[in-house]
Amino acid sequence: MWIHGHAGDAKSLAAVCTAWRNVVQLYRSRWPQDFRRLLQLDVGHGWPVASVREALQVLARASWQNMLHLTDFPAFRDNAWPAHVTSVALKMPVKTQLDNYLDFSVLRMLRVPFAAFAWKLLHDVPLPWVKMMASRPAVREGMTSSRAASADSESKTLTADLLCENNLRGSQHLSSRVGLAVTPGGFVTASGCTVRSRVGAAMRDLAKAVPGLCLVGWSQGWSSSFRDGSQLCFFCERMESGEERCPQCKDARSWSTLSATLNMSFSAEVHGEAVQVEFAIEARALPFVSISSDDPFLAELAKIIPQTDTLEEAFATDGAETLSELEEEDEEAVEMDIFGNGN
Repeated sequence: MWIHGHAGDAKSLAAVCTAWRNVVQLYRSRWPQDFRRLLQLDVGHGWPVASVREALQVLARASWQNMLHLTDFPAFRDNAWPAHVTSVALKMPVKTQLDNYLDFSVLRMLRVPFAAFAWKLLHDVPLPWVKMMASRPAVREGMTSSRAASADSESKTLTADLLCENNLRGSQHLSSRVGLAVTPGGFVTASGCTVRSRVGAAMRDLAKAVPGLCLVGWSQGWSSSFRDGSQLCFFCERMESGEERCPQCKDARSWSTLSATLNMSFSAEVHGEAVQVEFAIEARALPFVSISSDDPFLAELAKIIPQTDTLEEAFATDGAETLSELEEEDEEAVEMDIFGNGN
């Protein structure tokens, strides 16, 4: 936004002297590429990526209450977007509840072969995989419950996440590079290989390890999660007055995120018993995280969208003229000077 607002100033300053003009013009000519690099749209997977205008149009329509509506816009669904994998999990419905006992034995039998299956699908994506040590595998086990209507009975699902939690926060998390994109054809790695194209070979190895395994269905789609800033988490709700709350509950803002999902349903036989299990990959689409404090920013963003086409064309023309005047060594030196500190 600063670049858009100060484009006229930069043009005036460029007339001061030839050296300064070369520096300023180089900076101005590269802002579309820097913008795409910031949003990680520069991954060479070969799929169409959004222009600056398209990216801004989609971002301006973000809502901290729900993000699913963004998937209806052609500018979103026709392009590839970087995706940060947040979960690779096994899920299984709870059959019986004797004394509220949750039996994870089946998932514990299946987690090792399915971890190998997941790695074959995502081996070139940098992920914090759980180490499957026989003595103490660090798999996160949990249970989710849902009810379609207030009169319906509650259904419970056991989960085992094959990824370790990463504790990256703030700029450390935002600057980490993704190795996956979500496209109209599903998940695609940075090399341009679709995850679906790897399923056949990975399935053959998985079937050898799990007798009677059969893929009964698969689906891919989008989901949006919502966090109400006024609600406390399970642990903070039970704290005594005066105790320090967790970082999430200290932040009173609400937010919503958008995630892509790939779900595969399997039937298998474990200890002579037929079981149903679901393998799911979930990846958060970047940069589609909207916070309740973003509303003033989104209003300003909508104002500059009509200017982007003209500015981008003008900057591209100015940049082409400038680069033709620069010697190769001078160009590299200027680029190092401007972008060397990562700002």
